[in-house]
Formats: sequence, structure tokens, C-alpha cells
Amino acid sequence: MTKGCPLLKMKPCVKEKCAWWTEMNIRNLDTQEIKQSNDCAIAKLPVIFVESLRTSSGIQEAVESSRNESVKRQDRLLGIFEGAKRKALKA
Repeated sequence: MTKGCPLLKMKPCVKEKCAWWTEMNIRNLDTQEIKQSNDCAIAKLPVIFVESLRTSSGIQEAVESSRNESVKRQDRLLGIFEGAKRKALKA
């Protein structure tokens, strides 16, 4: 829970009266349970940034893995074509 407002120089939070007070659904990564929370979006930005970085890192790893697999398959296919080309030239 927010102790003081980061926008109002740490004066008490005005909660529902503030435009940045928002309802968030937070997923527990261990249990996959979704918890509803009302809090200040500005105060939660560091947590949101860390979670975004964690998610984008996972996506980046998946894309890299997919790319590597595509390159391997392309190399195999090019090897087959080169073998067929050499065979055709010998004939």
C-alpha cells in the first residue's frame, strides 16, 4: 500500500480521487492465482518495469532459439541442394 504520494511530494495519498489510482490484476507466478489490487500506478511503476523486462527477456530468448533452429534447417537444406548440384555436374 502506498504510504505517501510520489506526485504530491509525499503528502497522504488521496486514493480513489487520484487519476493514477487504478485497479490491477496481479498474477502470482508460482500458483498462477490472480489477485485484484487497488493501488497507485506511479508507485507500482518499478515493479511493472521489472516484470516487463522479465517478460521481454523470455520473448527474446524464444525468438533467438527459433531463429537458430531456422538457420540450422536452412543450412541442411542448402547442403542437400549443393549435393544435388555436384551430383548433376558429375553426370
